[in-house]
Amino acid sequence: MNIEIIEEPIRFHLHGIEGVVQNERYAEVGLRLMDAIWQAVKGAKIPNTGINHWVYLSAGRMFVGVEFRNAQQASIPDLLRPLEFELKRSMKHVHVGPYQELPRKWKDLQAELIARGEIIGSPSLEVYGHHWAEPSKLETTILIGLQPKPERATCRKLAALTRRIWQAGPTCGCDFDILSRRSENGVIVATNSG
Repeated sequence: MNIEIIEEPIRFHLHGIEGVVQNERYAEVGLRLMDAIWQAVKGAKIPNTGINHWVYLSAGRMFVGVEFRNAQQASIPDLLRPLEFELKRSMKHVHVGPYQELPRKWKDLQAELIARGEIIGSPSLEVYGHHWAEPSKLETTILIGLQPKPERATCRKLAALTRRIWQAGPTCGCDFDILSRRSENGVIVATNSG
């Protein structure tokens, strides 16, 4: 499975409708919301990218929206609400095939991320391109929000921190004396009198 971890932020500026999903019926709710937004967008003749975004939010909510092109605020129907968000870090996978395969694909992607030690965040989304008549050619970009990786301490950072600790001496109230501090192969070793 081909996945890409994206370390650069991705910003989204969408307009659409939010809904509550019960019993994991995402497809049913998503299609209903998508039909409603396209009716409103076409009725108001708002220039747009033509690309559907299904955004999976926390607490069983989802938002279905589209990006506008040069839309005047006055021309946007009240039904369509803005949603702006940023994925600071994410996983990207392009699924090629029928939409019915997407629930299984999500489970496989989540399992792969967990196996890699990643922590899944929110939101995540599916980005649908233009529709093909042949289901095997349908492309859906899946973006899963990931938690930031903790900053890794470099050897230099650890060495500097260790030096500061040794220079400061014991501050924990321990009643042992350090007799020597020496470096063996770059590692600080301490011995005590006990």
